Amino acid sequence: MLDRTTALESSTNSLSGDVATLKNEVETPNTGLLSRTTVLETAVGTLQTEVEHNVTGVMARTTALETAVDTLQSEVEDATTGLLGRMTTLEIDVDALESNIPGLSSRIGTLESVVGNEELTGSVKKNINDIHT
Repeated sequence: MLDRTTALESSTNSLSGDVATLKNEVETPNTGLLSRTTVLETAVGTLQTEVEHNVTGVMARTTALETAVDTLQSEVEDATTGLLGRMTTLEIDVDALESNIPGLSSRIGTLESVVGNEELTGSVKKNINDIHT
């Protein structure tokens, strides 16, 4: 029985030493688990603030960027007031102007023939020349 008690006492002393070592590893300032856990908690809190802050955080800034991109996209793609819509309108206007060029050329030809030259009887130039002479 004495041998058993001695063995148990020896084991208890060994366990007490192990517990003291663990306690030391947990509680040592600057390098212990408690100190390191506090440092990590502070770092995580700082990162969380940097991510979640309602004005300067990554989430808020990402939302602002998404909103700006959506706004620009609608300014480009809007069928009426957007750049694409306005370009389509300009293309239609240019096509209309191009289709009027042959008609204008024909009218210019008609005006030139009516104005004519000073020798052509009935021409505007001939009539003006006759009035002045």
